Amino acid sequence: MLVVMSHSASTAEVDRVIGTIRELGYDARPVPGKQRVAIGLIGNEGKVDSARLEALPGVLQVIHVTQPYKQVSREWRAEPTIIELPNGTRIGGDEVVLMAGPCSVESEEQIIGIAHRAQGRRRHSPAWRRLQAAHLAVCLAGAWPAGARAAR
Repeated sequence: MLVVMSHSASTAEVDRVIGTIRELGYDARPVPGKQRVAIGLIGNEGKVDSARLEALPGVLQVIHVTQPYKQVSREWRAEPTIIELPNGTRIGGDEVVLMAGPCSVESEEQIIGIAHRAQGRRRHSPAWRRLQAAHLAVCLAGAWPAGARAAR
């Protein structure tokens, strides 16, 4: 984060901003320029609430340098995150993964309808196997006792 001070900011106002940054638990690095002073906030691992700094006298602008959610962005880590499940399913790779569960299905009729529409379409594909596994998991969880018969 970069705090840009107004060109008329006093030394006391700059010192107050530096003190506030340190109170927040970060390091402050003043960068004096010809027309104004900028203060770099160093050490933040995520988004910092800039409202407290913006309210201080002499502050012209607060600029967020890093992206929000940088720890899950490509800026933080360029290689993709791939999670491999015990059954060999890879989430995060090139293949599309279809997941379903009690929270994503509203009724037994809905899941059976989806299964019937998908029937005959690459039944041996990994996506079809995952749909069958998700349906079975819902049935075993007791969401729809009658659904256990349909899973057979």
